[in-house]
Amino acid sequence: MKKKSIGLGIWAFILILELCPYGAVLNFMGDPEIGKSIRSTFSYLDLRPFGYANFGPFLTAMLSLLAIVFLLGYLWKNSEKLLQLLQNVSWVALFTSLTPLLFGIRYYSLVGAVISLLLLLSAFWCRAMGE
Repeated sequence: MKKKSIGLGIWAFILILELCPYGAVLNFMGDPEIGKSIRSTFSYLDLRPFGYANFGPFLTAMLSLLAIVFLLGYLWKNSEKLLQLLQNVSWVALFTSLTPLLFGIRYYSLVGAVISLLLLLSAFWCRAMGE
C-alpha cells in the first residue's frame, strides 16, 4: 500500500504544479528599440500558449489527466494492463513536456522541469510496481 501511495503523491504533485500559473512560457517582443522580450507564464491548462503554437504544456496536461484516470483505475482494480497504460502515457507526457525546448531554453521554466522530472519518476515507479 505504501508503494501505491507514492504513485498517488507523485501524480497529485504533478497536477498541482500544472495548475500553477508558472509552467508554460511565452515570450513576446517588447520595445524594438531596446530589443528586450516580455516573458509571460501560464498554467499548463491555459489555452493561450496552445494558441501561440506552444502545444507541449496543454498536451502534457491532458495526458496527465488521462494518466490520473489510469492510476485511479489501477489503484481500484490492481490491473497490470492499467499499470502498463499508465507507464506508456507517462513516457508520452514526458516527451510532450520537453517540446517547449524545441523553441529554446527561454521557453522552458523551472516548474516545467520539475513536472518533467516527476513524469520520469512516475514512469520508473510504474516499472517498479510491475516487477
